[in-house]
Amino acid sequence: MGPFLYESYSSAKVFEIMSVNSFLPDLQRDIISFYNRITIISDVTTWNILISNIMSRFFQHKIEIHTIDAAANIVRNTNDTAVKEKSVSDSTIAFASIEARYEVEQELIEAVKRGDVKKALYYNNLFYGFTLDPTDNDPVQEGKDMLIAVNTFLRKAVQDVYVHPLYIDDLNRKETLAIKQCNSYTGLKSLCASMIRKYCLLVKSYSRVQYSELVRNCMNYIDFHYMEHLSLEVLAKKNAVSKTYLSAVFKKETAQTITDYINEIRVHRSTFLLNTTSLSIQNIAEQCGFSDSNYFTRTFKRHQNMTPMQYRKLMLNSKCRKRSM
Repeated sequence: MGPFLYESYSSAKVFEIMSVNSFLPDLQRDIISFYNRITIISDVTTWNILISNIMSRFFQHKIEIHTIDAAANIVRNTNDTAVKEKSVSDSTIAFASIEARYEVEQELIEAVKRGDVKKALYYNNLFYGFTLDPTDNDPVQEGKDMLIAVNTFLRKAVQDVYVHPLYIDDLNRKETLAIKQCNSYTGLKSLCASMIRKYCLLVKSYSRVQYSELVRNCMNYIDFHYMEHLSLEVLAKKNAVSKTYLSAVFKKETAQTITDYINEIRVHRSTFLLNTTSLSIQNIAEQCGFSDSNYFTRTFKRHQNMTPMQYRKLMLNSKCRKRSM
């Protein structure tokens, strides 16, 4: 498994390694690039526990982790029982590595399903720590192929927690395009971390896993038809249930009324238009499904603690401050 480092190497450290090994100065840029591509294991204890547990399962007895001082060319513990007990072929070790890789991959998927960015990035770091036999001489193309595969299983993961397919498809297309346009292995690794964050955010924002099918259907319909005439009666008819039943179930599962949820979505959409366009308040109100601008202003203030105009001015001032910095 590897290569990996426990800490990043500075240019001075790389120069020291080059001096000790009598490397030509012309190779410095290539060597720095090599070390920059290596996965850094920041949590050494957790990493050692993971490797120990994986190998102990395979060998059916306790495995201890010992340090090998590669710089001094010293290999310790060659007489240890753990080393002598079993000689394993390269193919068997590769099999264990693949099995461990799939376990880490599953943990990554579960973290994304929970929207847990920290855990997902942690398992992504471990995932990149596994190296399999190369199938192509082009590392960038191999990186793209792997990232497309990661994008695919992340898409399936968020689908399992009832994120609407339209949200998933939109993110999937954007990430696929970004992968195709990326031309460096370092850039692909950074893109993977960014992609994981976005899928986790998608789960946090749009997962409906905790709701019944009826409530999920209503929420999804409101999300995509907020600009149309919506009411309890309209949604009850679309789902073939009574208004009383739908109102009670929706309130029980979401702790808010359908009208409150409709207005929340409309206000949220309006903030985007206020922040990114110069459309009039009247126009924005109409595009977001409000019957008139006065009702829009009252509803917006109830949700945002300020009027639409105050919000627009606040966002405009914020942008001006950022540009002047």
